[in-house]
Amino acid sequence: MAQIPAELLSSWRDHPNRATRIIVKVQGDLLERQQELLSLGAVVVHAIRLTNSLTLVCDGETALMIVQLPWIVRLSLDTSVSALERQAHE
Repeated sequence: MAQIPAELLSSWRDHPNRATRIIVKVQGDLLERQQELLSLGAVVVHAIRLTNSLTLVCDGETALMIVQLPWIVRLSLDTSVSALERQAHE
């Protein structure tokens, strides 16, 4: 099983119907893995070929199933990232 923070697992157990957005890095063929995750009820938002990862939306119950899959390398929450605003040099 992929290393997942205990508080994240606890949150999914406590709120199995709450939607969550996650990024999973997978082993194997990305398209095959995408189809397997779709069959579990996850919605694939993005496929990131460079890192062999998928961005998903699913409920907590599905996330708990996903972390058990042997081909999941890493799983993390998909959070917003903002960059510093920079002005172009003149």
